[in-house]
Amino acid sequence: MTSTDCEYPEHDKLRQVSGASQGQGELLEWLRSQGVCLMRWKTWTEQVQDDCPRCGHWDEQDQTWRTPCGSPEILPRRVNCADGSGKMPPRDVEREGWVSDDRSIQVILAEYHGIDLGKLEDEKRAMLRDLRECQSADAA
Repeated sequence: MTSTDCEYPEHDKLRQVSGASQGQGELLEWLRSQGVCLMRWKTWTEQVQDDCPRCGHWDEQDQTWRTPCGSPEILPRRVNCADGSGKMPPRDVEREGWVSDDRSIQVILAEYHGIDLGKLEDEKRAMLRDLRECQSADAA
């Protein structure tokens, strides 16, 4: 084990997988150029706001207030919902489904090989700092 193994462990991991990750990256890039899209199964929460079942809804196209049965309302907007907007209070709905994986190839490969890109960046900064300190010590 060299002294850099302890100082820069993420760089050591990167060095160990560089041959394999180069080929993997080229494959992923080629697949993208062929229109192949990676997908991920995702679960997320979405806020929805339903039309009030008693008030109906505002029809943007016709610029009329429609009752729940769909007929135009002659009277002004009803105020059966809490704020008179014709909308129920917002509620959270759990959704799930396939979504496009928009992570970069670099991020995908780093995750696959267990490399923390944040720590890698910190190590780069530490290397530059150490290099500057060595250069200033040599100049003195």
